[in-house]
Amino acid sequence: MTHRVSATGPGHCDVLGVPSVRVRLFAMAYEGFLVFAVAWSTLLLFPGAAERDLAGWWRHAAQLYLLLAIGAYLASCWVKGGQTLAMRTWRIKLVCADGSSLTLGRAAARYLLACLLLPPGVAILWAFADPDRQFLHDRLAGTRLVSIGSGRRNTNRPTSV
Repeated sequence: MTHRVSATGPGHCDVLGVPSVRVRLFAMAYEGFLVFAVAWSTLLLFPGAAERDLAGWWRHAAQLYLLLAIGAYLASCWVKGGQTLAMRTWRIKLVCADGSSLTLGRAAARYLLACLLLPPGVAILWAFADPDRQFLHDRLAGTRLVSIGSGRRNTNRPTSV
């Protein structure tokens, strides 16, 4: 599926089709570094995390805190513009299955489904069998990843006088 759709106006971009699984895996690896930074800096704000070893219910509270903090980071990026920093780098955008922008509820559903399906690898393996090469959590959440153009005009063209 490599059709090209052009939308005009502010905030729109050229949709080039579906990114390959390989490109999405590279974007996920890059995203992992960014999420690690978010998690580490967020955990420093958790009460007592810097002073003591988190054990017992404090450990579970810290894990829930990190789950919510990472979810807030990702969902806010997806709702705001459809892209995290890693997705911008790899020119990938997250949209609803119909091409519209994500709502907070759909972004939260995608995040929770990804938390369940990515660790065992089910979501990634699904992409190889899916006709549109979408991950399972995207299929279930009603979202899709699309490749986009740079959105920049070629400024190296000679101008007429």
